[in-house]
Amino acid sequence: MKKLYRFELKKIFHNNTFLFTIIALLVVVFGILWINFNNSQMASGVGTSTRKSIQYNQKIAKQFEGKLDDSKIKDVLANYLDFYKEEVGNSNKISSKPMDVFSYYIADNMLDTQNNLASLVAKNPNITIDEVDIKPLSSLNINDSIKNLKITSYFSWSDLFKAVTAVFIPMIVAIIIINSRIFSDEKFQRMDHILLTTKYGRNKLTIEKIKAGFTSSIFIFFSTILIVLAEYTYYYGFSGWDGSIQANFYLKTFSFPVTINNLQVLFVLLFIQLLNIILITSITMLISSLMNSSFTTMLVSLGVIALPKGLDKLLMSGGPLSKVQQYMPINNFTLDNVLNNMGFDENFFFNNFWINIGVICVITLIGSMLSIFEVYTYQKNYYIS
Repeated sequence: MKKLYRFELKKIFHNNTFLFTIIALLVVVFGILWINFNNSQMASGVGTSTRKSIQYNQKIAKQFEGKLDDSKIKDVLANYLDFYKEEVGNSNKISSKPMDVFSYYIADNMLDTQNNLASLVAKNPNITIDEVDIKPLSSLNINDSIKNLKITSYFSWSDLFKAVTAVFIPMIVAIIIINSRIFSDEKFQRMDHILLTTKYGRNKLTIEKIKAGFTSSIFIFFSTILIVLAEYTYYYGFSGWDGSIQANFYLKTFSFPVTINNLQVLFVLLFIQLLNIILITSITMLISSLMNSSFTTMLVSLGVIALPKGLDKLLMSGGPLSKVQQYMPINNFTLDNVLNNMGFDENFFFNNFWINIGVICVITLIGSMLSIFEVYTYQKNYYIS
């Protein structure tokens, strides 16, 4: 059966549709990465190169890396206050330096709007950090069960999380386009008359087609993610991987209920995306087996996958139907759902992050198995008119 499998893979990979789709996907992905990495706030600075701006920010983050507590916050803000005090009367020098995003977002969360450091220094150039009203960490509503938080270069990881989630939609569109051809193209070309009358046409050929479809989808997924990670490593390296997600002052994920670091969050995001791709591939192949045109398959598949997103505005937030559709692939991968909603029962059924992840696994398993079983059964019993 290896020959059948290789034959089906060649049909997918050697087709012009695959080539053009991959080229389009790469253009979109590199565009997303350019926006997220090259144009990041962490890389901004008048007259300063992108790499120097990033190194400047990483140096500051490294200086204050460690256990997150009120004393650490005070140290960060004291350093940030000194920056403004040193530059009093020399605004040109301030604007020529890269933006200190590490300190900026900590100040944004720990100081009242009217007490921002720039305005305080403008009023009193000799102000000290002891005169600044700093909010306690307890005001951030961090879960009491979360202990020993570690703060690192959180902003670079925020850029990575945003990039990983941003490339997901282009990925699934590419996967749907490529897999929509697997069965429906042969019907459109009237090749099914020949294939389904061969010895393996109604059983083993169907299995090899399904295997080839999953192979192409997983190839696209891992290739895209490797590009994202390679680009991220080029810009930022992997420093800060062990920082607590609750110590992310940009994403404001303070209430996340599970002890987890940046690298683990990345794995969770990728795991959810992989589950989604398995389910989407299965559904697309099912629709392809029922349709007589790859174009129709593509449109119907996109509609089926996107439907839960369209229901967002129609369903009552927090209601049973609204919670069901939050588990669907078009909704469950977003940063907001994973980091702010999935650990609670306001938008999901369970007040437990890992149980909600488990529900996604069950939905993927059942949905994929039913779809593939239906594909196999339909192809086995398909009547050629």
